[in-house]
Amino acid sequence: MDWIDGEGEIAARNAVKVIRRNEQNKLYLGWKFLTKKDIEPICEAISQNTSITKLDLSYNKFYDEGLQILSEKMIAINSTIIHLNLSGNYINPRRTKLLTEAFVSNKTITVLQIGHNQFDDEGIQYLSEMLKINSSITDLNLSWSKISDEGVKYLSDMLKINSSITHLDLDINNIMDKGAMYLSEAIIVSKTIKKLKLQGNKISDEGGKYLLEGTRHNNSIFELNLDYGIVKISDSILKEINQRLQFNKEIHVLSTEFGEIPFSRPKLLFVGKEGSGKT
Repeated sequence: MDWIDGEGEIAARNAVKVIRRNEQNKLYLGWKFLTKKDIEPICEAISQNTSITKLDLSYNKFYDEGLQILSEKMIAINSTIIHLNLSGNYINPRRTKLLTEAFVSNKTITVLQIGHNQFDDEGIQYLSEMLKINSSITDLNLSWSKISDEGVKYLSDMLKINSSITHLDLDINNIMDKGAMYLSEAIIVSKTIKKLKLQGNKISDEGGKYLLEGTRHNNSIFELNLDYGIVKISDSILKEINQRLQFNKEIHVLSTEFGEIPFSRPKLLFVGKEGSGKT
């Protein structure tokens, strides 16, 4: 990954030079204080680039016009970038709507890091509606995004329909037991979700029981992260969830020209509270 010197307009000019060389597959432009006037030449250069697959634009200052330029001139039309980081870009519900319209057209981005923003539940509703249509995003990070149980309901309804998301990060939000119930309903229906992160939310034993019930009806999920301070689930319930995730360990059969070779799914992992018996 090329390190881009400078900030703002200087960083943008240096980035354009790197992009035009068409040699790098990763470009880091996080914390560069880029604004709307800086992102346009970057988008134009990327439109002619065929090598960059990972783009980090986290913690900049695009605001409305900058995000609109990014949406129309890069996200909606680019066909090479597969990993995009837009964390910490002051994305509120109105700006979320701008982005989601572009993601409906995008068929190549599979990893979307978009946490540390101000979606609130309204923005999550826009995002969820888009994800009912988008079938390319597999890894979605929505940590630190002010999501409450209402927003989780939108996500849960989406997960019942979406067939591509395998990893969902909801760490450090405002999710409580009702939100855990909604997620449990989604886990029961979804056959694709494999990893779910819920650290730093306000989930108690009641929510833990909902999640346990969800894992009992889903053989694909094998990682559920619930530690980090605020989570108040007792050790006994954590142990039951862990046992259920261990039960999800299956022996798969790999067909080769030499016949069928059994192999194990990657090690199952449940992260509970400190001292609860991590695996």
